[in-house]
Amino acid sequence: MSFLQLSRLIWASRMLVLIGVVVTFTGAVTAGMILPPRYKANARVMLNVVKPDPVTGEIIASQFARAYTRTQTELIRDYQIAGRVVDMLGWASAPEMVAQYESRRADDLRDFRSWMAQIVIDNTGASLIEGSNILDISYTSSSPAGAAAVAK
Repeated sequence: MSFLQLSRLIWASRMLVLIGVVVTFTGAVTAGMILPPRYKANARVMLNVVKPDPVTGEIIASQFARAYTRTQTELIRDYQIAGRVVDMLGWASAPEMVAQYESRRADDLRDFRSWMAQIVIDNTGASLIEGSNILDISYTSSSPAGAAAVAK
């Protein structure tokens, strides 16, 4: 197929291409208007157990180091830790949180603190930065101040 044939093919289907572009653009604008904004805040923690080899700079992976980092990652998303975050943020006395809790599904039987802790857990992520001993903790929220407050 020559360049001329290809250009004629594209020109013949120009309306199909134009409709596809318009539909895609309209869908993207609609999604941008409907979906709430999401803000992500990060905090980094240095773990002293995973240390690089001083000569090669490579991380010496041992079973203990992997288990330790995995434990720390899981503890960040634990109900007790998330409950302490809820207490420190004072969400229990926030009227908007009470209103959201009262409008939850009828089959949700969790108590107020557990419900708020689940919000923290669902929006929290933790991962070890590859090639380092830094644990990256992130929290995603619909407000930049809320994301920063939890990640702090």
